[in-house]
Amino acid sequence: MNFLPRFTKSLRLYRLKSSLTATETSAAAQNQKFLVPQEPVKSKIDPKKLPPRTKIDADTIALLERLSLVDCANKQGIETLEEAIAFADQIQQVDTTNVEPLITVLEDRPLRTRQDSVTEGNCRAEVLSNASLTEEDYFVAPPGNIPLEARENLLYDELQQDNKPVLGPVGALLQENLRTEWFNSIVINKDIQVFPSQNGLSDTYNFAKEASLNILPFGVTQVAQKKRLWEEQFKMQEHDGVDFLSYFEHDEIFRCWVFLNPSNAVQFFHQWQRERRMWWRKFSTSPARYVLTDIKNGDGNSQRVDILAKYPWGEQLVESLGLVNEVDGVTSSQLQIKDGKKLVQAQCVFSKIYSSVMLLNTLCDAYDEPIFQDNPRPLLRLHRKLAPYKISFSVPSGSKSLVDELKDLALYICRQLRKNHVSCLLLPSSYKSTLDSQWRQYDQTGIPYNVLLNENTLKTGIAQLRSRDTTLKEQVHVTDLPDYVEKLFKNY
Repeated sequence: MNFLPRFTKSLRLYRLKSSLTATETSAAAQNQKFLVPQEPVKSKIDPKKLPPRTKIDADTIALLERLSLVDCANKQGIETLEEAIAFADQIQQVDTTNVEPLITVLEDRPLRTRQDSVTEGNCRAEVLSNASLTEEDYFVAPPGNIPLEARENLLYDELQQDNKPVLGPVGALLQENLRTEWFNSIVINKDIQVFPSQNGLSDTYNFAKEASLNILPFGVTQVAQKKRLWEEQFKMQEHDGVDFLSYFEHDEIFRCWVFLNPSNAVQFFHQWQRERRMWWRKFSTSPARYVLTDIKNGDGNSQRVDILAKYPWGEQLVESLGLVNEVDGVTSSQLQIKDGKKLVQAQCVFSKIYSSVMLLNTLCDAYDEPIFQDNPRPLLRLHRKLAPYKISFSVPSGSKSLVDELKDLALYICRQLRKNHVSCLLLPSSYKSTLDSQWRQYDQTGIPYNVLLNENTLKTGIAQLRSRDTTLKEQVHVTDLPDYVEKLFKNY
């Protein structure tokens, strides 16, 4: 019976609060109207005191594109940049004499501060417990810290006599996909004609020079064993960070040389840095981890830049870029190219990548442990184009006749997908395991999609396509599945 008086009192307080709020809102609105100018305010900047309008040259554009990864090399981009500089010139004309800098956004009161005291620490054992492998109270860099269940799909556990891991079948497929994407970006998808080399750099250079009618630019690319290139004295400069090169005995090195006219070599070098960094970022789950080092100047106006991948355990050198005047294997006389009526010395922009670095960096970049059903779920978030297998198949347990029908259907769909050059993984063992264990295995192998077939599929023709990254399933008719999968991977 005491409920009604309390309710009446609360209602009165609510009405009083609403009235006060409405009053404050009205006052704020009046102040806002008072503060907002009713007419445009004329600028007090004297145009005669402004400096001359800044003009942007080609070298500055190339430098800005390299630093910002934004395409500015067009008329509209240059005009926008010049407008921004002109606006900044106006700000510099504002007289700030005897104006004290603000220490807070609140003009009438100081900010609240606290004592700068250490409240955490002495937790080395707790931090080290997150590592799957440690040595002398230090983290062991990958692949050691990639858990065994994710590693065994790519690297065999057996080691050679010199403790070098052996690349597994799935890892070999991943490495082949990386090689294909590198070749496409360097040779197939370039505006400049690039010639692959098998017989040596000098012979291929002479062929490219003759085929191009002594007109620059043109390029030469080469893939060779590390031992052969060591004999030719192509040495990789040391860099602080994780030494991925020490994990494999047999290695390949991917190199590309682009020969250019000296007048535009520097601009092309900046553009080359931007393109190569974007290539690494395209396949990464964390694109921001790839950064360019500062330009290092060498002898004869040569320049060098490295692309680094930043990880919690340190930085990894993934690709070396450079602008040089001399190339091992090509003589100075061969580099003499006609530019109109005069001879010029061609300059070279080069790129160098080790296959083992490319592979292990891709694994470390793709590995993740998202929380799924309150437990970490190890998986490899490999890019769709890099994934060794694009599609896997799952069939739930059931009667023998049902499972046999689903197996035949899975085989039929697998054949249709392979006709479209979609690599599929169809394992007999998957029919004897639970769906969770099947998906766990496929996620750790980095397979982007899984086709789930069940009894309802035989009745309606509807299959479920499960995403590795979201664990969500969408329904697709089996007859539409090949075309739908092709769209998922086309131009991705």
